[in-house]
Amino acid sequence: MTRIVVKNIPAMVSEDKLLRMFSERGTVTDLKIIRREDGMSRKFCYVGYKTKEEAAQAIKHYNNTFIHTARIAVEEAYGLGEEAGRKVWSRHSKKRGKKDTESEDSLEQIRNTGRLFLRNLSYSCTEKDIEGVFSAYGLLTETHIPLAKDTGKQMGLAFVLFAVPENAVAAYKELDGTVFQGRLLHILPAREKIEVEVEESSFKKKKREGQKKAALTSTVHNPLFTGQAAALSVAAKELSIEKSEILDTREPNVAVRAAVAEAHAINKTRLALEERGVYLEKGAGGREKNVVVVKNISGEMDEEKMRREFSKHGEVLRVLFPSTKTHCVVEYQNTHSAKKAVKVYAGKASSTSMLVEYAPEGVFVKEESTEKSTEKKESTAKKLVVKNVAFEAEEQELKEFFKNFAQVKRLRLPKKCSGGHRGFCFVEFKTNEDAERAKNALEGSHFYGRSLVFEWAKNE
Repeated sequence: MTRIVVKNIPAMVSEDKLLRMFSERGTVTDLKIIRREDGMSRKFCYVGYKTKEEAAQAIKHYNNTFIHTARIAVEEAYGLGEEAGRKVWSRHSKKRGKKDTESEDSLEQIRNTGRLFLRNLSYSCTEKDIEGVFSAYGLLTETHIPLAKDTGKQMGLAFVLFAVPENAVAAYKELDGTVFQGRLLHILPAREKIEVEVEESSFKKKKREGQKKAALTSTVHNPLFTGQAAALSVAAKELSIEKSEILDTREPNVAVRAAVAEAHAINKTRLALEERGVYLEKGAGGREKNVVVVKNISGEMDEEKMRREFSKHGEVLRVLFPSTKTHCVVEYQNTHSAKKAVKVYAGKASSTSMLVEYAPEGVFVKEESTEKSTEKKESTAKKLVVKNVAFEAEEQELKEFFKNFAQVKRLRLPKKCSGGHRGFCFVEFKTNEDAERAKNALEGSHFYGRSLVFEWAKNE
C-alpha cells in the first residue's frame, strides 16, 4: 500500500506544513486533509507516496510521534482510502440513469476500443510505471502521457491501449478506484484515436505502416545495421576513391569488397559511439523510451543540423553523431518528445528519408562485470561458427572476406549431399585474439545481402 492515513492531527495545521513534514521520508504524490462541510478539519488526512517502501518508512518514523502537542497515529489506508476515493469521483460523474446501466455503457465502449483514460496520476509518474501495472492484464500497444502545451509538464493524465479489448475491460474492473503511487486512480473509457488519412499509393502506404510498426515495437533488432550505400560512402571517403570503384564488376570479388566496406563502417561507428559512452549492442532487450537512433542520414548533415532537426519535436539533451555519419543517437528530455520523433519519421509527415527508432534499453550503461566474465570465458576460443551465409557465397570469397580483419588458419563450408553448402561455415583463426577481433569487428555485417550471425564454436 502506498497510501497512509494520519489521525489526530491538530485542527489548525496546514497542508503545506504536513507536506513539508512527510516529504522528508520520500516522494509525496498526494496529501489531503479531510474536512467537514463548513471547512473545519476532521483531524485526519491521507498521504500518498510513490513507493510502498517510502510509505512503510513514513509509518515507522511518524507513528506515535507529536505534531505540536497532539500525538498522531499513522497507518496504512487500506480500503478506507479507496472507498473515499470512489465517493469523491461519484460526485463528479454525470447522472445518466441507473448506476448499473452507466457501468455497462462504459464496459461496452471499452470492448469496442480497448483504450482507457487514466486520471489523478502522480506528476512524477512515467510511461514505464504505468506499463508495469497495466501490462499484467495483457499486451499494451500504446502508452501515452500528454503534456501541457504551455509548460511542457504532465497533467496527471494518461492513455493506455490494449491489443485485446477484453484485457482493457479486466484492467478497468480491477484497477479503477485503487491506489497507484499514493493516489486514487480513476479510469474512464477513452474514445478511439482518430488517425487522419492522406491519399497515398498502396505500396507507399504499406511501406510506411511497416516502418511505423518496426519503429514503435518493443523489440530491438540490429541497431547498428548500416545500409550498403551508406557503408560504401564511408569506405570510399576513407580510401579517397569513388563508390563506383568499390563496386566495379570488372574487378574480382565485388561481394567481398562491399561486405568489407559495410563491416568497416559498422565497426568504426561502434567504436566512435563507445568512446562517448554509448553501447548500442549492450541493451537488455527492451527500448529506451527517451532515446532514439537515427539511420539513413544524408551526407550534408552535421551534429548541429541534426540537433536543429530533432529539436522540432521537443527538448534535446544531447546529440551523438560519429564522423562516419551512418548513425546518430538523440537523447530527449522526456519520452513524449522521443515518441513524437519516432512517429513523425515513421509516418507520412516526414519529408526526409531518415529512419528513426528507439534505442536499446541501457544504451548508456556498460555492464562491466558481464563484459569481463564474457571475455574470460571466450578468451581461449579460436574458432567461430558463422550462420545465415548466403547460398551464392563461395568458400574462397568467405576466406578473402575474413582475411581483411584477422589471420585465418582455415575455413570450412559444410556441403549438402545434393551439392551446395548448408548455409553456415566454421572459421578457425591463428590466435584467440584474432578470433575475438574478427567477431567484434564483424557483428552486424552482411554478405550477399544476408545478415551474418557469429557464435563461438564448441570444442570438437
